[in-house]
Amino acid sequence: MNRYFRKVSTGEWLNAVMGGSALDVPTESHIADLASALEIPEADLEVVDSDDDPRSGKLLSLPVPPPDPIQEAKRRLADLDLAVFQGSPLGSVVHDILRTLGFKEG
Repeated sequence: MNRYFRKVSTGEWLNAVMGGSALDVPTESHIADLASALEIPEADLEVVDSDDDPRSGKLLSLPVPPPDPIQEAKRRLADLDLAVFQGSPLGSVVHDILRTLGFKEG
């Protein structure tokens, strides 16, 4: 059994499927979260629980949340070529910053 969602006003199916332990979450909670993400009224979402995928046509994509600034900073720091800093006082500072942000050596 899976849970599928359709936008009532347009008939479009969402590109979202809930299954397994997600079905233990109340339907109203899924509707509230999806409606908030799509910035539409909760009443404009319909839920279908089915063993077979009822969706057809083009699926409505969910918006992608903006990147977390801390995660983006971690990613950028990880992309640095730290070999330039090895053996210099700056290398030690960069190493301490990365360790503070949760990077592991190796």
